[in-house]
Amino acid sequence: MASEGASVPLAYVTAPELTKSESKKSTEAANAAADGAASFRQQDAAPAARIIQAHLSRPDVDRSILQHVAKAFGVQLKGAVATNEVSTAKYTLLTFLPVNLFEQFLRVANLYFLLTAILQLIPGLSPTSWFTTVAPLVFVLAVNAIKEGYDDVHRHKNDNQINNREVLRLDLSRSHADGKGQVNTFWKDVVAGDLLKVWF
Repeated sequence: MASEGASVPLAYVTAPELTKSESKKSTEAANAAADGAASFRQQDAAPAARIIQAHLSRPDVDRSILQHVAKAFGVQLKGAVATNEVSTAKYTLLTFLPVNLFEQFLRVANLYFLLTAILQLIPGLSPTSWFTTVAPLVFVLAVNAIKEGYDDVHRHKNDNQINNREVLRLDLSRSHADGKGQVNTFWKDVVAGDLLKVWF
């Protein structure tokens, strides 16, 4: 029995490489087993085991310059493969100012003070100085922008921490060559169909 602090790996569940005819036969056998399992379920028996097949040729994750430029503008391009990258941040360096100002002027109070400040800039229309309206508005906008920027920096740090975690991935192409077949992969580079080694 393992000690309380020891890590125990879960077993990999993979299907062997099959030819088309063997794959068809295994699919027919699985369907027959599913039909048989349905009758057993009626008798309160355990369901049949599922066959889980991993992809045999892993698709490449697109990390081109175009992807990085689009990400800087806050745009997510559709690639050939959906990655596992986590992004909870609201802003990038290029989009912070316009998006933040847009969100702040969606508030009615900020929009009201902006329109009042614009009207006070017209010399013959206002008896008071424009500074009495513009200064408080700029102060409120600046404080809110600093708070949002501070929060977003921490979101970026948390995203990077999660995305750069390393996991052990089973590589079926390497497992026949060296017998190990385990590759360290960043969490953001995990794609659908990867088999990961999980410790509990």
